[in-house]
Amino acid sequence: MLKTVTAIFVLLFLLTASACGTINAPQSKPETTTPPSQSPSQPDWNRQLHDRLNQFDGKTGLYAKNLKTGQTFSFNQDSIFPTASTHKLLVSLAVYKYLYSEALITDKRRYDNNIKKMLVI
Repeated sequence: MLKTVTAIFVLLFLLTASACGTINAPQSKPETTTPPSQSPSQPDWNRQLHDRLNQFDGKTGLYAKNLKTGQTFSFNQDSIFPTASTHKLLVSLAVYKYLYSEALITDKRRYDNNIKKMLVI
């Protein structure tokens, strides 16, 4: 019982904290960036991905790093984005961490279905 109350408190706290962000104001679309010049060590996907991201009608940013080679890719990596529905991920992780392991099979199915409805558009 104490574990359930703690989990509910954590979920409510996460929801409240995520809803109080001040960065959620709409922002204008940033200027399109020019991809870095391609070196022999960088594959063609770098330029192709930059081109595709520039065509997207909206604001997007991406930063990726290959942990084995250290190679990075970045596109509008310093832009600030509203959090939108990222709090849903925190809620679903908390449900799976604190409630799922001790739940009955019927409750697990209900958690799975509700989380799927919450995350899938």
